[in-house]
Amino acid sequence: MDQNKRTKFLRELFGWWEQNKRILPWRETKDPYKIMVSEFMLQQTQVNRVIDKYNIFVKKYSNLESLAKSKKIDLLKLWQGLGYNRRALWLKDAAIEILKMGRFPSDKEELIKLKGIGEYTSRAIPIFAFNKDYAAVDTNIKKILLSENFIHRDDGEKEIQRLADKLMPKGSSRDYHNAMMDLGSSEKYKNTIHVNRTKIQKFKNSNRQVRGKIISILVNNPIINYDTLFKEIKKDMIYFDQLRFDKIIEKLGKDKLITFDGKKITIN
Repeated sequence: MDQNKRTKFLRELFGWWEQNKRILPWRETKDPYKIMVSEFMLQQTQVNRVIDKYNIFVKKYSNLESLAKSKKIDLLKLWQGLGYNRRALWLKDAAIEILKMGRFPSDKEELIKLKGIGEYTSRAIPIFAFNKDYAAVDTNIKKILLSENFIHRDDGEKEIQRLADKLMPKGSSRDYHNAMMDLGSSEKYKNTIHVNRTKIQKFKNSNRQVRGKIISILVNNPIINYDTLFKEIKKDMIYFDQLRFDKIIEKLGKDKLITFDGKKITIN
């Protein structure tokens, strides 16, 4: 990596950020638990949809202990609107496992073993909680790296990570990543297509929409007859049949979001 180019980019990045940084509630804390909550919520969910939910969540479940003791139905009810409801259960599972450890892990190698935590999140939590010298790469950061010619469109994930590691300034990981995320979400990079772009799946009439609607119904009516729920879902869907419904119910059961005894569907 060209060191003069790197130095110039970092100087301009931090100069821009001083004038344009976003004020976000999870940036007001270094509590690793609250950072973990925000990172779970931000997975595949836009920042503006997360802010209010995050504030409500950390008020109701202010620490690992309160989350670990939470009831599934209460947790899912609070999670409504964020989508991908499995994240809520994975977050609770992570809290339980961390309590068993007796301390909050600060290394990505430990964090990645927890349910719901992948490569990016295992780096992001220690970056924002402990200012660890890791480089994390999300969509916004990829857009910048590509636009500024630090990476190429055909680079693989390992090469992108290697170059991201070289670019990240040691000792300033927290501020660097906040600055990169703010810059990547700015108008300057709004229309940049990042590397390894995948086709965005439509939400309307998707299985994800059906799953979300099922959970939304159940958090307000925890026990419901199979036929009643099928009719309720089918009335708003196009080309929706019982086979598809059964597969979705089966998957929700495997994800431990619901229980189905052959007649009734419940959140327990």
